[in-house]
Amino acid sequence: LFLRMFGTYKAFYCMNILLGCASITAGALLVREMEAKLGTHFAEILFVLFYIGNLSGYLYLYYLYGEAAFYSCMLICAYLIFRFTATGHMRWIVGCIPVLALGIMLRENALIFLIAAMIVLIIFAFREKKALIAAALLLCAIIPSKLSIYGLYAVNGMEYQGNTGIPPILYIAMGLQDEWLGAGWYNDFNRVTYDITNGDIERCKELAMQSIDERWAFLTSDAGEFERFFREKLIT
Repeated sequence: LFLRMFGTYKAFYCMNILLGCASITAGALLVREMEAKLGTHFAEILFVLFYIGNLSGYLYLYYLYGEAAFYSCMLICAYLIFRFTATGHMRWIVGCIPVLALGIMLRENALIFLIAAMIVLIIFAFREKKALIAAALLLCAIIPSKLSIYGLYAVNGMEYQGNTGIPPILYIAMGLQDEWLGAGWYNDFNRVTYDITNGDIERCKELAMQSIDERWAFLTSDAGEFERFFREKLIT
């Protein structure tokens, strides 16, 4: 319904921005809860490290990538589950179910979080029996797991049509190029090559191999340049 009302691009854009902001709030609340319980600043360190490690995902919130939105859902779920273990109120688990379901729809990796959460709740059940009910309720989040939000976007999107026929080797060739954006950064080489060859796959592969051969010959001829390029590529 949200997609139909606002259009696919705007809907995804708003979802990413809102969840990105929500993750900051959820993370701050989680840190406060953990510090109150543990009495140390260890949670603050984890919080800072988390955002440093996932900074790239948040820098690209305005693109239709699912990483930042997925991280946000997991942070919100972690806070809600922590609140349940602190209070024993089932409403926190009920609130967690739709958020976790959304996370699974964004990235199936959220199933790993679901398994971890269930293990925590089962262990917690030794002290609070209703935690077993909570673990069972969380399984409801699996129901929409086959409904990929980005799959729906690809099928229903009206504003964007992806070139799904682009051969993967063009991405490899692009990753070896050194542009002003950075070493091996995305520079549209794959899409431009696909377009100028009118989708000729064999021609695309030929141009990709030509680019790879030229770049590899250049990099292997200069050890200093080889080290600089891959160092910058890994760091950035």
